[in-house]
Amino acid sequence: MSNGEDSLRETMEDLSEIIRKAEEEETPDKYFSEENEQSLCKALLWNMEQAVAVHRLLYDDTGKAADYLCEKVNPAFEAVSGIPQEEYVGKKGSDLFGETIPYFDIFVRVAETGRKIQFKAYYPEVGRFFDMWAFSPEWGRFALLFTDATRSVLAEREHQLDHSFLGGIMDNVNFWLMVFDDRRNMLFWNRTAERLSGYCSEEALSPACPILEKLFPEQDGRESVLEEMKKMAYSTEDSPGELKTDVAVRGGTRTIAWTCSLWKSEEEGQSGIIAAGRPVAGNRSA
Repeated sequence: MSNGEDSLRETMEDLSEIIRKAEEEETPDKYFSEENEQSLCKALLWNMEQAVAVHRLLYDDTGKAADYLCEKVNPAFEAVSGIPQEEYVGKKGSDLFGETIPYFDIFVRVAETGRKIQFKAYYPEVGRFFDMWAFSPEWGRFALLFTDATRSVLAEREHQLDHSFLGGIMDNVNFWLMVFDDRRNMLFWNRTAERLSGYCSEEALSPACPILEKLFPEQDGRESVLEEMKKMAYSTEDSPGELKTDVAVRGGTRTIAWTCSLWKSEEEGQSGIIAAGRPVAGNRSA
């Protein structure tokens, strides 16, 4: 563990007490205020580069935790999470994420036992990965300290792909090669894909750029293509054939003939599709 991570963990150990002290005086402000006798504690929360959000569990009639309410955030929250604080503070988890609240079981465990839990989280709603630390300032409440880990996660995934089965060779083959997981996150995009599509690998691999939606902009057509790719990838036939599709690229449209196979990562417990495409000659249109 790096010195920075050690320091962050040590800071987290003290945050429960800091939050309690920062809240000793009631304030209607949904931000932690800097102007009272708890200013030192509040200033720490106010000036941290890491996002902090404090929540309270909501219980149903049977006494079981059923939801949570976000009570406060620090100013770094919006920059780190990509969510405006006015769209988060005062909202319930179900308002934000629907009936299935991500990582709710972890939050309940933390709030009811006082355990501190570190985990990596992915929120498709904002297209970001987070290094997240959950802890409890008091029973029934939990706080999250988190940083944006999107770049490091994507870099690590690309690194693992390069060394596990693609290597450096696949970047230079003369066909369009892309790998995406079951959630349709793009994991690999070779140089030929860059050349044929007009999208660089940084764009294609970014959660903020839903590249499959750009390549297949019509939803019904996109769903049909991806379903056919999935069938081909899971096919038990020795030669399942090719799938010819029109692909929206920068500057026009290309007809690409795809061959698909299954990708599995035993280490990460994930699966997806490896799609190799060749341009059909004479079929590019502006």
